[in-house]
Amino acid sequence: MRAKEIASITLSDVLTRSGKSKYNSAKLKYETECETEWENDDLKDSFTLRSAVTKGSKVDSAYLASKIVRESILEYLSKRVMMFQRGEIDNLFLTKRGKPFTPQSMSQLFMAMSKLSGVEFSSHSGRRTLVGNLVRKGLHIFDIQSILRHRSVQTTVLYYQQDERRLGDLMADAQNGE
Repeated sequence: MRAKEIASITLSDVLTRSGKSKYNSAKLKYETECETEWENDDLKDSFTLRSAVTKGSKVDSAYLASKIVRESILEYLSKRVMMFQRGEIDNLFLTKRGKPFTPQSMSQLFMAMSKLSGVEFSSHSGRRTLVGNLVRKGLHIFDIQSILRHRSVQTTVLYYQQDERRLGDLMADAQNGE
């Protein structure tokens, strides 16, 4: 997903009815710091990306398929219930001050995490890494285009051509006479 799309995700986008019920009862029940246990069934499998936040202004879907992403969201929800309660804010991701992220502040967060980790990446790096992984798994270029929500396959080809790991593997194979 793009930074703008990540910043726009709401609780309503990702929570199932049971998750919303749990969230609402936690809001009414607690007035001090609390943790609520969230479960995998509290998250939807997919949600709609609104046209106002997608590139090209088209309505699209996002999938919560990764086990790691799902577990991370559930853990995050458990720790942030009070912040959601205080401001009646529907955004899933909030800044330290309890405000919704803007696309710019989400990109800045990625830059700050990159500096702290010592690993160079950006808010867009995940998309490039995903393409590389999908190519190495043998997915067809048109399937990758669909996953990335590119209008033109030519845009997807650019990611494919810039996959340095794949190019390095090709060069190593060429040097070894394969």
